[in-house]
This record gives sequence, C-alpha cells and structure tokens, in this order.
Amino acid sequence: MQDHFKIITFYDSIYTDRLQCGRFSNLQCKRLNVPISFNGRFLYTIEKLIYPFILLAILLATVISALYYLVNAYYSCIYVPPEFNNGYRADNVTILIPVYNEDFNRFSNVLKSVSKQGSPFIVVGDGVNGRYKWITEALGGTFVTYPERNGKRYAMRVGVSQVKTEFVMFVDSDVIIPENTVRSLIKNFGERVGGVGPMIKIVDNGTKISKGSEFVERAREVVLRAMSHKGKSIMLDGQCSMYRTSLVKDFICSDEFTGLKLMGKPIMLGDDRQLTSHVLRKGYLTVRDPRVRVEVQPREHWSDYYKQNLRWSRAGWFAFFRDVKNGTASKAGKFYTFELTMTYILPILLIFTALMRYFPIIIQSATFSLFVLVRPDMLYLHTIIFMHHLGLFFRSDRAFLGRMVLSFISLFSTAVFGIAISSTMDYKKKISYYFSGMLALFLVFVAYITGLLTIWKQSKWLTR
Repeated sequence: MQDHFKIITFYDSIYTDRLQCGRFSNLQCKRLNVPISFNGRFLYTIEKLIYPFILLAILLATVISALYYLVNAYYSCIYVPPEFNNGYRADNVTILIPVYNEDFNRFSNVLKSVSKQGSPFIVVGDGVNGRYKWITEALGGTFVTYPERNGKRYAMRVGVSQVKTEFVMFVDSDVIIPENTVRSLIKNFGERVGGVGPMIKIVDNGTKISKGSEFVERAREVVLRAMSHKGKSIMLDGQCSMYRTSLVKDFICSDEFTGLKLMGKPIMLGDDRQLTSHVLRKGYLTVRDPRVRVEVQPREHWSDYYKQNLRWSRAGWFAFFRDVKNGTASKAGKFYTFELTMTYILPILLIFTALMRYFPIIIQSATFSLFVLVRPDMLYLHTIIFMHHLGLFFRSDRAFLGRMVLSFISLFSTAVFGIAISSTMDYKKKISYYFSGMLALFLVFVAYITGLLTIWKQSKWLTR
C-alpha cells in the first residue's frame, strides 16, 4: 500500500504539480524500482524546452495550410478561361493516341469520339497491331506500330515525329473526349500559352468508387483552376492535353524524355508532368479549360484505385524533387512554387499538426508505457492514474483555448475549400459524393505518403 502511495506521488510530481517535478532523489527512484533516467525532472525538462517550439510550429503549419485552402478557393471561383480570336481551326491539331492492351470496345468508342473532332489523328500501337489498326484506318486515322513494346514515352516519340500540324493533342486510349474538345481547347492559345488541358470527369456507373474518384477530381479541379488563373497549372494530364508542336516535338524525341532513369532503371511514369515542366521552363503558360471534361472510366476495385494513385504519387514526388533541382519552380514564379510545395508537403503537415497538437499526451503515454515496463504488477494503478491526468489535460483552460483557436482556423479554411469543391459539382450529387469522397481522399492520402517512401519504384505501371 505504501508502495502504491509512492507511485501516485511520483506520477503527480510529473503530471500535475510542475513545481515539484524532479523532487525525487536518485535514491528514492531506486527504492521505487524506477530508473534514474525516468525521473520527473528529465521528462519535464524535455517538455519545457521543446513544447514552445512545437506550439509555434503547429501555429505556422495551421496558418500555412489554411492559406493554401483559402487562396485556391478564391482563385478557383474567379477563374474564367480565356478565349482568344487566334484563327486556329481543328485541322491545325493532330491527335495522337498511344495504345497497348486496351479493351477493344472501349478503344473503338475512344476513336469514334476522336474522329468527330475534325482533326487528323494518329494511333501508335506499342507493340500491338491487329484490330487496333483496322478500326483506326476504318475511321480515317493513321496507324503506326513497331514490333516490341517499349512503353508510352517511346510511343509518343514515334507518333510525334509524324506530326506536321502546329499543335499536337495527346489522348489516352481509354479516354472519351466530347465533340467540342479540340475547338474549345485551341481557343486558350494566346501568344504566351504553350499547353492546355481539360478537366477529368469520372463516369458515374453507380459504384462508390466512381463517386469517390469523381469527388477527388473535383477537389483537384479547385487547385487546377486556381493555378490556371495564374497561367501556371502544375500538370496537364496525360489523359488529354494539347501543346504547341514546335515547343515539345524535339523534347519528346530527345533522350532526356525517353531515356529518363532513376537509380539506373528506366522511368515509365510521369510523362505528362515532365512535359508540363518543360513548357514552364521555356517561359510559356500552362492552363486548364474547365469548360471541357473528358470522360474516364472508374477503377473496378478500391485496390486498383489505390495502386493508380500510388503510381501517380511516385511520379509526382520524383517530379517535385526534379522541378526544385532543375529550377522549374523558381522560373515559374512564387505562386507556382507555393502551390507545388504545398501540394506535396500538405499531407506531411497534416500528420505533423495532428501529432503535435497532443504532444503532452504523447509524452504522458510514453511515461505510462515506461512505468508499466518498470512495475507491471501495478498495471491497474498505472491505468487509473494515466486516465486521470489525461482528463486534466483536456480540462486545461490553455490547452482547450489553443485547440479551439487552431481548430477554428482549420475548419473555416476547410469549409471554404469544400464550398469551392461543391461549386464544381451538380447539386443532386453533392451529398452522396462527399461520403464516398472521404474514403477516396484517405486512400489518396495514404498513397501520397507511401509514394514518398517508395519513390524509387518508377518502372512499374501497377494497373495495367
């Protein structure tokens, strides 16, 4: 019983009475079978020295995150895509479609939508022939192939070498484009615009995956609209994007594009991001046109959706570090640098703030675990005291006020961003899409972190 009282007193010296922390001598610690390193003074010193800096870091992280949400929401809402009277026509654009192992019926529908654009089109068979060639030529297109599969980058190189028009538009073999796609996108080309892309729409087939994927795309649209307002879209999706041929042709045919490697292995991912960065480095603008939404089929399973985002995450992280290293970020301006940095750092900031807001609890949990290891025979007593001091933390006026202020900043900025997302969606779809979207966002979040930790795995497509 006396031992129990001493343990309680020891806990109190650490948790509740800060002035008495560390008052136990080394001898008293030995009598309680508590190692000297676990003395209250040691733990209190750590918390006293570190916690003020952690509070400042939490405040800065919260404010920066809130600024990111608010800035993107604002610019997204005021963005109006330009319409230049540039005199360009649909026949000034060649549509290029690499294909490999695509479902034939879906590919046929893709080519039918492409053939309605009024533009010449080229299909590059990445080591495939047969029915792909037949349907291409039947719809008036040109089919090019080679014996063995060499990947999308090589297919783009072979295809773009055949392009004679002023503009080239890349379309994936599973993307349905609306009838007005080329005519709408080409209107965005002012003198300083080097690349234009549409928004992506996930086809609603009634599944939760389709709804969740569409919600994520609409969240991305808010950011892409904001960046397009400044003419600095971070990426023109490889699923569909249009460029000035003179700006990208030589680059796509170079070893810098087709021979990109990481740790000695060829990179199959991130061709769209690399092209966008190239255009920005050349001093041109990149914009997205929200008037056009091309249709993409959703993944069949959540696991496939996760793998797709993991692939994009790995490519994105690699491009992020490359853009910082080669100067793309600095050349594109401060706003682009802020958006680029926050796009990849935000998930890490969210984890950091979530952990550090409850730093005292983490310290107490660590102490609790140490005491249990030292005196496992008093587990029930340790648990009671731990829960007691946990309650003291949540009832603390300063802790409560701080959490309320930070929570208000976070919730307000997130709510504004959520309203901006809602503005891109049909009213009837909003509620059901939000629920599925939370799961999709969680998977995207996990994929972002995993992609950073496995960034070297750039040679596998994962979903094909």
